Amino acid sequence: MLVWFKGWRVNEGLLPPENKSLTIYFEKTTLNAISALCPDLADRIQGLVERLWDLCACVRLGFYHPGLKGSFSIKAVLPALVPEMTYQGMAVKDGMQAVEVWSEMVKLPNGHQVKEGMERSLLQYCAFDSIAEFMVLEALKNLSTP
Repeated sequence: MLVWFKGWRVNEGLLPPENKSLTIYFEKTTLNAISALCPDLADRIQGLVERLWDLCACVRLGFYHPGLKGSFSIKAVLPALVPEMTYQGMAVKDGMQAVEVWSEMVKLPNGHQVKEGMERSLLQYCAFDSIAEFMVLEALKNLSTP
C-alpha cells in the first residue's frame, strides 16, 4: 500500500516486520520526522523507533580513534575501522546530499536521463551506507574478541 503525504510517497510494504530488531546509525531523528509527516503510518513507525539499536551510541560509548577527530559520524568511523572503504568519489556522499538529490529527482518525469542518473547515485549511496554499517559492526566485534 502506498501512502501519500504532501506529494511524498511511502511504500508501507517497506516497513519491516514487527518482530525484528533494526540496527541503525543515528537515524532515529529522521524516523520521528517521517512519523510526524505521515500520520497514517505514525504508530507503525514509532513501533520501529522503539526497536532500534543505534550503532552510533555503541561507538560513542566504547570506541575512539584519533582519526575520528571528535566526530562519531559513520563517515569518520568507517575509515578509522575499515580503511579500504570510503565515501570519496561517490556522487552522493552524505545523508543531507541524498535528501537534496531525492527532492530534486522526484520533480523530474520518469524516463528523464538526469533522473535515472540521480536514482543510480542514490541507490549506490544507500547500498554503500548499509554495507558501511555492517562493516563497522563487524570491525567492532573483531576488536572486542580476545
